[in-house]
Amino acid sequence: MERSLVFAGTVSAIVGLGLLAASVPCLGQAAYPSFTNLVILDPADKNVTTEDLMAGQTYTATFKVSISKKDPRDLILATSLDRVGDSYWTLGNYDEVESNIVEYNPSTSSVRFRFSEKEGVLLLALKGRIAEDLCQRPGYEGEILHSAREFSVLSLTAVDAQGNSVVLDDVKRTVKDAEIVEVEDLLEDKRKVVESGTDEFKEFYTGVLTYAEQSLYARGHTAMAKDLLSKLPDEAIVLPSMALYTAAIVGLLVLLIIVGVMAYLGRQRVQLVSGRTERAANDLEAVLPRVERLDRSLAADLDRLMHDLKEVSKE
Repeated sequence: MERSLVFAGTVSAIVGLGLLAASVPCLGQAAYPSFTNLVILDPADKNVTTEDLMAGQTYTATFKVSISKKDPRDLILATSLDRVGDSYWTLGNYDEVESNIVEYNPSTSSVRFRFSEKEGVLLLALKGRIAEDLCQRPGYEGEILHSAREFSVLSLTAVDAQGNSVVLDDVKRTVKDAEIVEVEDLLEDKRKVVESGTDEFKEFYTGVLTYAEQSLYARGHTAMAKDLLSKLPDEAIVLPSMALYTAAIVGLLVLLIIVGVMAYLGRQRVQLVSGRTERAANDLEAVLPRVERLDRSLAADLDRLMHDLKEVSKE
């Protein structure tokens, strides 16, 4: 019985090793090349190697690519960054690897090397800029949506004589823009307010935060998310009538929801909800006098939103 268990374990180990070997791209006799000693610096020379990057910013990356054994395939280094100045690349040990160069033009977004004759180490620096509008996309009637994007800063691909290729390494980072970061900071600040409020206040406040984050920010409606978050108090408060305050905020939510519906369904289908929009505007108008007694600034905002709702219902 014991021998049977040992034999079964050995077979499982052999099968496991076989599956592992099959999952690794074949590199002939060469070691598996990848980027080493990678450092990414922002414009202030801050090390942001493991951090999110910002749209519109220029970054510098330094790194090595080591090949320990001969490999007949070419290695292609590429970037999705935009060029800054005359070149992308700086090859620190050009004289040592000159014989390995297949295509090397510092002003192009990709360069190509071959180490079939001898071992080598590439010492490279890359400088480029992330496009300002990378995180933007058009919304409804001129609205600009902002969403974080995954971005390939640097990639390493092996290509054989037949043109077959395999990606050996790909340095990807999340890219955000100033609009996205502003909303994230607002959400963080508002979450701190929740901790000091009553249970009733927390329930209401958290509900609005969740809507702002999941229904607006997550879908790219950063301007609407900021507008909603800015209406929330910066400190926990006890209201004379939480129900009344909730009704007032609901008016704002209704407007934002209607704008969202317009963005996703298109104008031709908005007529289906125009009647409800008008009724919501009338309900909001009815509570405005009582809201004004609690908060004149909020009442003014809601009065403007009420008129916006009525305009939407007429379209």
